[in-house]
Amino acid sequence: MTNRHKGSTPLLDVSQLTLMQQTTNKPGNIPVLRDISFQLFSGESLGIIGASGSGKTTLLNCILGHLRPGCQVDHGSIRLGVDDVFKSSAERLRQLRGHSMALVPQNAGLCLNPSLRIGNQLDETLILHTTLNKQQRLNEQHRLLSQVSLPYADTILRSYPHQLSGGQQQRVAIAMALAGKPELLLLDEPTSGLDPLNRRLFFKLLQQIRQQHQVSLLLVTHDLEAAAALCSRALVLRNGEIVESGSLPRLLQQPEHPFTRQLTTATSLPALRCISASRPILQCRNTCVTRGKRRWFNRAPDNPVFSNLDLELGKGECLAIYGPSGSGKSTLLRTVAGLHPLQSGSVLFQGHPVSVLGKRSLQLKKSIQLIFQNPASALNPRHCIAEILQAPLTLYRQLGLAECRRHIATLLARVNLPTHYSQHYPAQLSGGEQQRVAIARAFASQPQLLLCDEITASLDATARKLIIELLNAFREETGSGFLLVSHDPVTLKAMANRRMKLEKGRLTETE
Repeated sequence: MTNRHKGSTPLLDVSQLTLMQQTTNKPGNIPVLRDISFQLFSGESLGIIGASGSGKTTLLNCILGHLRPGCQVDHGSIRLGVDDVFKSSAERLRQLRGHSMALVPQNAGLCLNPSLRIGNQLDETLILHTTLNKQQRLNEQHRLLSQVSLPYADTILRSYPHQLSGGQQQRVAIAMALAGKPELLLLDEPTSGLDPLNRRLFFKLLQQIRQQHQVSLLLVTHDLEAAAALCSRALVLRNGEIVESGSLPRLLQQPEHPFTRQLTTATSLPALRCISASRPILQCRNTCVTRGKRRWFNRAPDNPVFSNLDLELGKGECLAIYGPSGSGKSTLLRTVAGLHPLQSGSVLFQGHPVSVLGKRSLQLKKSIQLIFQNPASALNPRHCIAEILQAPLTLYRQLGLAECRRHIATLLARVNLPTHYSQHYPAQLSGGEQQRVAIARAFASQPQLLLCDEITASLDATARKLIIELLNAFREETGSGFLLVSHDPVTLKAMANRRMKLEKGRLTETE
């Protein structure tokens, strides 16, 4: 406790929290969190930094009063003001969530109701946590969207979550969290889907909110830049334990624990090998894609995402596409993958036109693989990791059960996941671990073209370095072409041979 807070009551007090997880393949329980203790005062910002799977999101869920299946509190307590979270009734917890504390989740797309328009979801939050009338709620929706730098509010409010980009979904989630004017804002990797400009705007927004309304921030992140921009002090979490804590400048400049030093030095990557010009593996010619509603009567006008788009990707080359959130980068990848229809123009793979996914041959599906931005929505929650990885091995390579088991162990090792994870389900993994499973699944089919949509956004610096080195090695070994969408300058520099900017429907080469 600093002298400034001496004698005052903390807004959040976590004391000696130990959380145990039941295991299915081993007797007894294993600790997920061990003796976690810290305090957070009104208007203060605290960062929780750690690698994927270190227990950061689990800790946030505990603060909200959510325990995942199989978990139980061994000892310790969490107090929010005068309320003991673990002793509060379900009704009291509902009152605390949204009004006293609110969560900005890591995968916003999964937390938004796919069957409701954004306006209805924001309105529902305002009804629960405010006393505004209908017109006041509509005005507040516009204000919240403006506050998180989302233009065209009327269009956004009429949209469904799937019609928004990952970055737009994330900002909607932030607006919903701010709707109840909470005292404590829990941020779970909130900048992972934002482009650099909107990241800076988001940092500025949160600083303004914290200063004007005395809102406390608890930020979970592997992004040291985000932590440095928002937090005055931080905890370093490893395998469920706090290994180091202190002021953020001291942690970044003079780390004491070896793991903290590893996090701060994990940004150095080997130089990218030059790729000589080769025959194009992918070509887009005068490609036009629109987004609109198709009805039998009174068809609404189509909204062009991009038009007259041209690009070429050579064998063994990595072409990076970057640009603002909502500019159509993910739509471009989905179009190449056959998940979004063309309005006009053509997409050629190895010189041959390709159609929508349902009309593609099995060999073409095997050759073009897409790694989605949100792995949790791309992994079947009812299948264990072994079943998820076995599917492409049996479908595309016709391997037997024994061969599949060997290949699954090899794939998990390549993405730095333990072999016993094959029996886990996606919900038991962190966001970064889920992303590595998605990458392993793409590798399983041995594709010739890999479409990568923000694949390092949910990874900490150490895991990001590992995955970038792995992807570059895979590209050199197989000669596969990579079409990469990313906001991360480290990933762009370490992977891309060429870069093109997509903005306002136009694609321009920058280097």
